[in-house]
Amino acid sequence: MNIVWFDFDGTLIHVDERFYQVHLAICSKLGISPLSKEDYWQARCNAVSTENILKLIQASELFEKYIALRNTLIESLEFLTYDVLRNGVKVTLGELKGTYTLHLLTGRSNKANLLYELENLEIKQYFSEVLMVSPFGKWEEKSTILNEYKNESYYMIGDTPNDIIAGKNAAVKTIGILGGMSTYSILSATNPDFLVNDFPEIKKIL
Repeated sequence: MNIVWFDFDGTLIHVDERFYQVHLAICSKLGISPLSKEDYWQARCNAVSTENILKLIQASELFEKYIALRNTLIESLEFLTYDVLRNGVKVTLGELKGTYTLHLLTGRSNKANLLYELENLEIKQYFSEVLMVSPFGKWEEKSTILNEYKNESYYMIGDTPNDIIAGKNAAVKTIGILGGMSTYSILSATNPDFLVNDFPEIKKIL
């Protein structure tokens, strides 16, 4: 069967609360005032760097400490509990599994915690492969993996430019999904083959 690839963070799950709670925890530890959730998430979705986010709260000098704490907390089990599935994910994955081979390809560092989260969200059983790339990497890492399955890959589905560009460079059709970690303008600028507002719409394409 043809392979349909899925990104995880932002594509299958909403991560805004986890990311913001990590931001709050770090700011509390470092004694700095955090951004509001609206301002923080807007900055993230507009691809504002952590360095520039810290400039917004006059904390540029704490960049290295902030990053070190963020890398420790962002995939910890304590904060992964804030993640929630997007609407219709379980039903859609269940329907697609009968027709396609489903693979997960995501930017994470901790494989054990990723697998735990997939189990906890009750979606691990839908994926034949769970593959990771560096969460700090660009599209090239994902594209390299997609190329290894080039003759079998059918679609790459994701919520960021890295997902779409990786798919295009591997000659794989792409579906961009809004409401994740990118704005409409940023995601549409990568020219995915299809652009959907929410997860169940994928079934109309596949």
